[in-house]
Amino acid sequence: MSAAITTLKPHKGKTWILTLSNGETHFLNGEIAAQFHLHQGDLLTEEQLEQVLTAEQTRKAYQRALYLLDIRAYSYQELFQKLEATYPESVCYAVLDKLAGLNLINDARYAEALARHYVEVKHLGLRRAQYAMLQRGISKALAEEALEPYEDRMLEQCYTILTKKYSRLLTDPEDRRAIEKAKAGMARLGYDYADIQSAIDYYLEEE
Repeated sequence: MSAAITTLKPHKGKTWILTLSNGETHFLNGEIAAQFHLHQGDLLTEEQLEQVLTAEQTRKAYQRALYLLDIRAYSYQELFQKLEATYPESVCYAVLDKLAGLNLINDARYAEALARHYVEVKHLGLRRAQYAMLQRGISKALAEEALEPYEDRMLEQCYTILTKKYSRLLTDPEDRRAIEKAKAGMARLGYDYADIQSAIDYYLEEE
């Protein structure tokens, strides 16, 4: 079913108001109206109207994505979930594919930044760091690849964090309860059990 454009005029800023003979009213960016060569009196089919409205939604979603990326980096999946709350799935994919093509979202680069943040700044073990990265929409394969350079330093980092956070629990080698509490704390930070045990053994030997 077709409908005629009864009103097409500037509304506010770059926004134009589009009124149809069937009673529908839509708000479009002026660039979208120009892109589709819309004029008052034109007859629009349902398919043509859908194309216009999809173009407007895509424009808005793209601007929203750029705004979010200006605040911080996002993974493909993470940004998709942000946009999907407001825009149709097809629009979200179109926008994200465009951003990826422009290298404005790059999961491999983002994974490296997250790995550096969680290991070097938050001082997490690899298991906890990987979990946090997965929560940010990074794939398991990319997370593992980004964390691989930190594997050799985990034992040393485990020992450093252990001495800073839990040395008070390691004053008595016979106090198994205190030692287990220290182990549990380090495990919550994502450190490997073998590294935790080695770090504790070394600390107790030094003491």
